[in-house]
Amino acid sequence: VAGRIIRTGFLPPDETSAALLSCHVMVMPYLDGVSLRRGTLMACLNHGRPTITTHPATPLTQLQHGQNIYLVPPDSPQALATAVKCLRKDPYQRKMIGDGAKAVSDIFTWDKIAVQTLEFFQRVIVNR
Repeated sequence: VAGRIIRTGFLPPDETSAALLSCHVMVMPYLDGVSLRRGTLMACLNHGRPTITTHPATPLTQLQHGQNIYLVPPDSPQALATAVKCLRKDPYQRKMIGDGAKAVSDIFTWDKIAVQTLEFFQRVIVNR
């Protein structure tokens, strides 16, 4: 595996985007589970990359195993390796998860976050 990992260091946004798009699969294990607050995950989803990561500590209804993400147990190198092998052999599943990732990322655009924030504060003011 080490021969297939490229350490880039800092990249400008356009080069970061190109690097992400060149990846067949993203592998992002976290001991404490995946979270929607992780910018690296959001970048992978936004680029439609099939991503293997660890089950979240609390349920995240937006992330659906096999539809827009591939979830494995935390601290399980064996499960991670099995997931990599599975997606490596199955281009259809990679595409399906990648397409699902891109679709789910659309709910996290800054425009949509701004609208949701505005709606939240409007409800707070009305219910005051």
